[in-house]
Amino acid sequence: MLAILNINKKEKRKVIGIDIDLKKHNKDILDKHFMKKYISFINGSSTDIKVFNKIKKISKNYEKTLVILDSNHTHEHVLKELNLYSQLVSKNSYCIVFDTIINEMPYNYYPDRNWDKSNNPMTAIKEFLKSNKNFKIDKEIDHKLMISMAKNGFLKKK
Repeated sequence: MLAILNINKKEKRKVIGIDIDLKKHNKDILDKHFMKKYISFINGSSTDIKVFNKIKKISKNYEKTLVILDSNHTHEHVLKELNLYSQLVSKNSYCIVFDTIINEMPYNYYPDRNWDKSNNPMTAIKEFLKSNKNFKIDKEIDHKLMISMAKNGFLKKK
C-alpha cells in the first residue's frame, strides 16, 4: 500500500501499514525511505482484534483518520475490516476500499482466487451500508477519476 503525505502542513501525520507477511526486503526498503519517520508497520492480520486495538490506540493521537482497505478481497474479510476500521474514520474523512472493480468482472475471471463477482469488496460495501448510515459512497470522486480499482469504494463518513 502506498499513501502520500503532505508534509508541508504542521499537523502530525502518520501512515500505518498492516501486513500479514511483511517481507524482509520490503521492510529494508521502507526503513531507508526518506519519509520513514511518518511510516509504521504492524505485522499481522488486519482483522485480528489485537492488531485493531493497536491501530485504535495509535489513531487517538491524531486529529483526522483516513482508512484504506486493500488486503484479502473476500466479502467476509472486507466486511469485518469495514466493521472494525470504520469506527476510526473521522467525520468528513474516508474509508477507501480497493478492488471493488472485481464486482464488475465476469464469473470465473479469477479462477485461482477465493473471491469473485458474488464474493468481493463491493458486495461487502453493499452489506455494510445497509446497517451503517454514517457512511455514503462519494460518487464525486469516481466522476473525477479516469481509471480506478476502487469504483464506488470511497466511503465518506457523514
